[in-house]
Amino acid sequence: MTYRNERGALECPACSSQKTKSMSRRRGQELYECLGCGALFGTLTDLAESYARVHGGWCQCPGRATESGMIESRYFDFSGSDGLGVLRRHGWYDPRCKGITQVG
Repeated sequence: MTYRNERGALECPACSSQKTKSMSRRRGQELYECLGCGALFGTLTDLAESYARVHGGWCQCPGRATESGMIESRYFDFSGSDGLGVLRRHGWYDPRCKGITQVG
């Protein structure tokens, strides 16, 4: 999975913003937060590490809807190895509880 556009610039897969912040300094990892929409995306050396950022279960936060009626969600897109090959986890999560609000 590449997160770079045709010119080689890093680009958010959710909003196409090129304003990002590196979230990892570990060798072999590229993990970023989009400064435009708050999405988390990148490549991890072990996909199991992504569960520290976005849990595997559904969001259990009470009162998830905002005043506008929208659920507060942010996009996530992680790729990495599980020992059998390269896998991908992506969808939307609630940043308060790190639970999934929508898969895929």
